[in-house]
Amino acid sequence: MGNDFRDSLKIIKEEELKPLYTQNDIEKEELLRHFIFSQKKEFEAYMRFVNSILCVLKQFAIVSEYTRFLGRIKSVESSLKNDCVKTLNDVFGVEIDSATSGETAFLCDLITANIVKTKEAVHNKNNGYVAYHASGYPKIKGLYEKLEMMLKTEFKEEDLFDSYKKNVRDKAKEEIQKNVANVRDYFKKYCEALNDYMDYIRGTLDSNDMKILKRQFKKYETEYQKEIKAIGSNPQNQPIIEGKFETIETAIAANIGKAAHDVYKDEDMKEIQEEFDRNGGHLPLSKLPIMYRSLIETDEEGNPIPPRMLSSVEAAKATYPGLKLRKIEPKQR
Repeated sequence: MGNDFRDSLKIIKEEELKPLYTQNDIEKEELLRHFIFSQKKEFEAYMRFVNSILCVLKQFAIVSEYTRFLGRIKSVESSLKNDCVKTLNDVFGVEIDSATSGETAFLCDLITANIVKTKEAVHNKNNGYVAYHASGYPKIKGLYEKLEMMLKTEFKEEDLFDSYKKNVRDKAKEEIQKNVANVRDYFKKYCEALNDYMDYIRGTLDSNDMKILKRQFKKYETEYQKEIKAIGSNPQNQPIIEGKFETIETAIAANIGKAAHDVYKDEDMKEIQEEFDRNGGHLPLSKLPIMYRSLIETDEEGNPIPPRMLSSVEAAKATYPGLKLRKIEPKQR
């Protein structure tokens, strides 16, 4: 019977093995919107937690007043395009832009301790885009312990490079081999900047500061834990979050320079501008990410001000900085 079954497979034509049902674009959009909706609250809770930690670090001048914290949920259109070439592992994303490479390296090493990594990528591109990306599931505890460990560590380029090679996926390992000089150069500069910055922090914090930091870190970890429980979160609803860490200089290049969204995505800005004007100063929501911004500030009582969700026009301008926000005159009746 087994042989008969195998023989029967040989005479089935290839086209007969193709699925009879495929999802159309509308069904894909509905599935993606459900995917986003089921994890959006957890993502926003994570953003508020990271924002609170950044506010504490800013209070102690561990991060500068120029640090920016951003979040985004990738647009439906962009996510569907990405899903053709890779999994949906960067729908939810946060970005921390810092004044110096040392500050960037510090925040990168600290904040990524708060996720269970599923993917890492070093970018050291010729177009000026230099950044570290890490995707993973958020963790609630462990940031203060990570800070303590960092203060006792002398970071070595070879250790960081070897750890990166070991943890990245096979496809990324192939990329490392192609661009090994760029990757090594990234970790060399990263390591130098991180060690210098840790020296600065060691000279800034005393034992009393560390006690306050521990108390504040634990406070916001507890609040985050309570919020996740209140949401009724479960492992299936935990989003994979992509974190980007870069200097403000790199962020500028990624907005209006060679690494700008419309440049590296090869999008037609004339066409996008015409669509924006045609729709009365708006782009279709399917083309726009949901975006959040924080100035890492506190209110009069010292409580962190949560990241603010941008309007659709603000999100359009943030996605396409070259977009002209012309005043649209109402049509005459």
